[in-house]
Amino acid sequence: MKPKHLLLTMAAIGATLSLAEVSAAAHSYYITESVEYQNHGCGNANSNLPYYLNAIAYSLGAAGWTGLYYAKDGDWPQVYVDGCIQSDGFDLISDTHDLVIEAHHGSIGSFVFGYPSPTGRCSVSLKNDMRLGSMFGATASTAVFASCCTLNRNHIADTANWQWTRQNIGFHDVTEFDNGMFADWFNATQGSSNKSAWFGHFEDRPGWFTGDNSPIVISYGTSQSDAQNTHNTAKLKGNVLVSPRGGGPTCGGGQPYFYWWAEWIDHGNGGC
Repeated sequence: MKPKHLLLTMAAIGATLSLAEVSAAAHSYYITESVEYQNHGCGNANSNLPYYLNAIAYSLGAAGWTGLYYAKDGDWPQVYVDGCIQSDGFDLISDTHDLVIEAHHGSIGSFVFGYPSPTGRCSVSLKNDMRLGSMFGATASTAVFASCCTLNRNHIADTANWQWTRQNIGFHDVTEFDNGMFADWFNATQGSSNKSAWFGHFEDRPGWFTGDNSPIVISYGTSQSDAQNTHNTAKLKGNVLVSPRGGGPTCGGGQPYFYWWAEWIDHGNGGC
């Protein structure tokens, strides 16, 4: 299916980035996934999940990245919450890395954990809790939300756009994938853009006659051309536009104006 796109603009500020910003600096990742949801304090409504992200953690390490990968009881909700906006937040753990990936049960604009935080938190809202790329941590450049419905295309402005990343990547419907798909996606970004590789590796669900996912990529910039440039040229493994976006909101400050470009492949979102 042909990807669909949407450009929404807000008043531009500053200058556009160069066409291919390439940094030789080492990059880092923060990856977490919840695999145990039964009888751990966050209710039993959600089923347990397989491990999905250990393969991409290995591939990132092989490519010279450093970082942290946590699953099960090492996966804590408070590390995605910005302390600037919530008293229980401690995103100095997650938002001090270039790439942040989460895999959990999800819903529109949020995702749910298997183990509660010390304060009893079991979920994180992109709008109410998270500020990746700005405020306390101010480092995350690319965020991957590998949870069902979290980046629903009908709610981008009031969910994903609260992050100050270069790209938010995920799904706008109920999704299915397997462990190897994430590693294959990262490795493909050596030569392909993050967006093209994401669509190429995640539109089809694993197996035969299993249906399709609805992948989505949202890119940001200080102008229309800047947002589109990021959308079409950012490459994680190729080391293009991996550094922090910069210039985002500070603690207690308002959000600067920006442009964003969203593109998705639509196979429906009835499950959301």
